[in-house]
Amino acid sequence: MNKEFEQPKKLGKGKKILIGIGIFIVVIVILSQLFPIDYYKDGIDYYNKQNYVKALDYFNQVKPEDKYYQDAINKIKEIKPIVDSLAASKKKAKDNVAKSDNNIKSSPVKAKYNKVGDQIEVDKFSYVINNYRFAKTVGNEFSQVTADGIFLIVDLTFRNNDDKQQTLDNSFFKLTNESGTEFSSSSDGESALEMSGKETLFLKECNPQIQKSGLLIFEVPEKNVYDLHLSGGFWNDNTVAVRLISK
Repeated sequence: MNKEFEQPKKLGKGKKILIGIGIFIVVIVILSQLFPIDYYKDGIDYYNKQNYVKALDYFNQVKPEDKYYQDAINKIKEIKPIVDSLAASKKKAKDNVAKSDNNIKSSPVKAKYNKVGDQIEVDKFSYVINNYRFAKTVGNEFSQVTADGIFLIVDLTFRNNDDKQQTLDNSFFKLTNESGTEFSSSSDGESALEMSGKETLFLKECNPQIQKSGLLIFEVPEKNVYDLHLSGGFWNDNTVAVRLISK
């Protein structure tokens, strides 16, 4: 057959896929050049929203030639301890849940309970539970939050007897009921309290020999008897329990 009448060879499926991927990559590269990502601007947006995890990720991608590079470095130094603290809190909370599960399976240990108003020493920290109350809603008209169950709000005073600054977070406190079920602090409740002018203890810094007061808030299913466990700090297994009886 005459060559001029030969049909062009069809591309195989594999070659079509490779060509498609190549075109996609070229388009992405062109778009990235035309519309470059402003990592500093995006980082600032997340920083202002207090989403420090994402903010840190964006600030880390700001290049040295960027005019805001030094400010990005300063922001990283500011928020990295907060991000590390949050990560440590999540890890410790996960470890505590696993430890709690193991404790339930093993023989129960009788807890030593302190009373509301007692000064409680746990290693280099001192605690005083001033009072506590249950509430269905917290906040004001602009920040009101309603619990699915009920909020347990604890007014607590903390003193740092250590020789270095401490940052308080939720890993210092654990709430359980009489059967050992653990309840986490309520981030929505904390935000509502802060926005209504109340002082919480979450991520508050406390210098040596300084006393700081604030609120803890947990969401629980109902008014009942609960135990608040007070810790000696990060990676410290020493805790003291205070029994909170429904009023």
